[in-house]
Amino acid sequence: MTDPLDELMELKPTHASELLIDPLDLAERAGRSARGARRRANALLAAMSVAAVALVVAVGALYLRPTQAMPAGSPSAAYSGAGIKASADVAPYTAERVAVALIVGDARPDMICLGDYTPGGTCTYAVKLAGVTWPQVPWRETAGSTSYARVTMFGTFDGTTFSATKVSEPSGLELGSVSVSRASISTTSLMTCDAKFNADTTVAPGSQPLSFPGLEAYWMDVDQTWMVATSGDLAVAVSAVTKAGMVPACVGSLPQTGPLADLVAAIKKLKAANVDGVFDARVSLFPSGPSIQVSAAANVPGLRERIAQVVGSSVAVTIFPTFCVLR
Repeated sequence: MTDPLDELMELKPTHASELLIDPLDLAERAGRSARGARRRANALLAAMSVAAVALVVAVGALYLRPTQAMPAGSPSAAYSGAGIKASADVAPYTAERVAVALIVGDARPDMICLGDYTPGGTCTYAVKLAGVTWPQVPWRETAGSTSYARVTMFGTFDGTTFSATKVSEPSGLELGSVSVSRASISTTSLMTCDAKFNADTTVAPGSQPLSFPGLEAYWMDVDQTWMVATSGDLAVAVSAVTKAGMVPACVGSLPQTGPLADLVAAIKKLKAANVDGVFDARVSLFPSGPSIQVSAAANVPGLRERIAQVVGSSVAVTIFPTFCVLR
């Protein structure tokens, strides 16, 4: 499964509500930010009520800067405040939205990268950006002719282009309750631990991304143990988890049948379907049980229905939009 310090922002329940942020994820993104990679991970919503979702924006070495006002004449001013109240609720494209996201461009920022990004290179999932110029973003980084920066943006999204009306350095987003599409199943029988261990404590969490042949899913359980399911070689999985600094961890074979196998199969179907607006899906653990956590550009009318057409109405789904509705 499941970004520069996500590149700094995460919104997730298994994890922090989706929304607390787990240290492994933050450290991993800090490490990957140096090379501009972005990935979303499960945080720790384990012991936290989904109703009190808090989106934490972590600013890492690449993006850590004192707050700066926008240049004179800019349509934007730096946002000042403890947090921006937002919602992941369904809303039409015309709704005013807010996002913490990575913007990229040459002469001007013309793209918002929501997928994996390599500085000066490619983005696996992006939407067009309008209304922003580089003089408004003095804390940007540059690779070759391309610049990029993590920002907080306000504006509207028409399904293709985010038209910004204000931009500032990353700020915290406070989200209301996040709903699951149906009552989730019990988590007790998801997977059996074939190997349970503490990773090498000399390895910095997230020093290496968790990636290996056979990786099917990973999430943080209620006891803050990283659960990793593999369909490949168990020893390879254990080695990868150790190198990623995941502590403590439980590695097991993906069951051929059962709730976890169903969730993984549904996620594969969803990714293959390329539903418009959806750019990631992973197993996520809520207090009520596991579900498919879907990352989308915006939660718009009909999105959940389109997802259900692919995965079936019996699969629990939670939607986490990058472009949240401004409250």
